[in-house]
Amino acid sequence: MIRRLLPFFLLGVLALGGCATVHAPRIPSDALPAAQSSFGRSIQAQAAPYKGRSGFRLLPNSSEAFMARAELIRNAQSSLDLQY
Repeated sequence: MIRRLLPFFLLGVLALGGCATVHAPRIPSDALPAAQSSFGRSIQAQAAPYKGRSGFRLLPNSSEAFMARAELIRNAQSSLDLQY
């Protein structure tokens, strides 16, 4: 009898645990204007011919994606805004 109820008990415990929250203060962050950094100005100059259209570039593999991130980190001048 207990073996049959155990999965339901564990599921209930997991469901209740998912409702728990940590009340930590959150400090909002804002992106710096692109014109305040040489890298931002470079990107703005490259985007100027496209007149406000948005776009993206697919990176074909994880190595290229890592190198792109490393280059962005290397070019950072005042802060890094990382999401994970």
